[in-house]
Amino acid sequence: MMSENDKEQGELLAKLAAVGLGAIVGGAIGGPIGAAVGAAAGLGLAELRLAENLPEPKPSERESWVVLASRASQFREYFSHLSPGQKITEKNACELLYKNSKYIWRGTQKEFEVLKEEVEKFPAKNLNDESAFYLVALEADEELPGLRKDASPLERRDAFLALASKAKIVWISPPLHLNSFANKDFYLV
Repeated sequence: MMSENDKEQGELLAKLAAVGLGAIVGGAIGGPIGAAVGAAAGLGLAELRLAENLPEPKPSERESWVVLASRASQFREYFSHLSPGQKITEKNACELLYKNSKYIWRGTQKEFEVLKEEVEKFPAKNLNDESAFYLVALEADEELPGLRKDASPLERRDAFLALASKAKIVWISPPLHLNSFANKDFYLV
């Protein structure tokens, strides 16, 4: 196993070799100015190559946690059978989630834990009120770009359908008041 120090030394050697090679080739073509340009180009290419080899973020650091907000009336009608630990396997369920979710939130596991703690402070007083919502938290196997805030409606729908077999339910909130998740980076589906 390579230590962190060995890895840093290897990266430094790769950059030095690229600078040297760039300077030699550039110097042969354009003299001192060519050597300088070649060295700079070599360094740039080396840094690009090293950046490609960066490790994948840890699962807890990826924005693969998704929270969907659905009105309490729609939740009871379509999603009351859902439970934590359940894997979403059918595209039909994903289509229903897409059609009946009003708001969405994305983040890391750590950010989700903070969000969960904060929203549970504001329970809904009346389940038949339009301001009563349930939140359903999903952990996806991978980040789904179509769930980003700036995604198009088509990308969003495709991302919801992709949740089938890629996501499991990790938490379902008690009925909450709409204000419980106001100013918490939720956005319209």
